[in-house]
Amino acid sequence: MALLVAGFSLRERVMRLSGLALLAVCIAKLFFHDSPVWTPAPHLSFLLLGVFLLGVSWIYTRFRDAIRRYL
Repeated sequence: MALLVAGFSLRERVMRLSGLALLAVCIAKLFFHDSPVWTPAPHLSFLLLGVFLLGVSWIYTRFRDAIRRYL
């Protein structure tokens, strides 16, 4: 998260992409390694994580100019 925040605030593309790649690795590890398949709780948490990530991307897209002015 620190890489993403630093990348957006400093407007550094490499830091943003590194932060997004690290976030993708963490989500993949959570999905493939940390979740037992036989319980419903991980499925609900993945669903909520997906909704959260979609919401963040929607907010960023919708308020992109205001976020850029703020940062």
